[in-house]
Amino acid sequence: MSMRVITPTEALAHAEDEGLTATADFWRDHQDLMRRLHVGGDFWADNVAQLKREGSHLEAAAICRQARPVPAAYRDLLVCLRRLFKDSDHKDALLREIYANAVEATVLHRVPYIEYIVNGHKTGCPGFNAAAILYKIFQVQPPEIRYDDIGIEHVDWLNKTDKSRLIKAWGVPKAHRDPFELFKPEWERAVSGWIANEHERQNEFKQRSLASAHTVPQQRPKRKRFFGLLG
Repeated sequence: MSMRVITPTEALAHAEDEGLTATADFWRDHQDLMRRLHVGGDFWADNVAQLKREGSHLEAAAICRQARPVPAAYRDLLVCLRRLFKDSDHKDALLREIYANAVEATVLHRVPYIEYIVNGHKTGCPGFNAAAILYKIFQVQPPEIRYDDIGIEHVDWLNKTDKSRLIKAWGVPKAHRDPFELFKPEWERAVSGWIANEHERQNEFKQRSLASAHTVPQQRPKRKRFFGLLG
């Protein structure tokens, strides 16, 4: 039996044609992420790996910034920034970027999985789904990341070298607070946004299924039977 794969582009076009707003938004966001994850037709991580091997960490960092909020993009971005820091004349600017991205990644990727109820059924999704929504919120409303309020001890994505460099440059922070707890209202807002969207997508699917079920196919007229041989 032959099978045909429905592409995301076709899924988006179908959702738009059917007026499935939430479903169309889902596929639109998916396409936007896929565009950012491919550079010149190649997957972003392959390009970054090649550039790092060539010592082109500045170009690699630019690709990583574009691939956020994928967790690996933060990881590789921090690797590139740390390498650039060693030989840079702009160490403070790089240190600020290292710290800001480490805090952001800590907030976005602390929760690996989300469980919730949709139409009376328990389900779940990767935490990344909510992280992607929160990342978009942060792009519109950049969070205030203050070193003296957050400190370094609860920033998961800082390593020992980062911490020593931060203390040397900015001094010992006044407090050490978990950035995830500081931005928990924003995280919960993102989770609620994902769940609401999922409810809407499920309802669109249900309504479309009901509409299809009420479409009665036209039946062929029955043929006359002769001696029970024809039907």
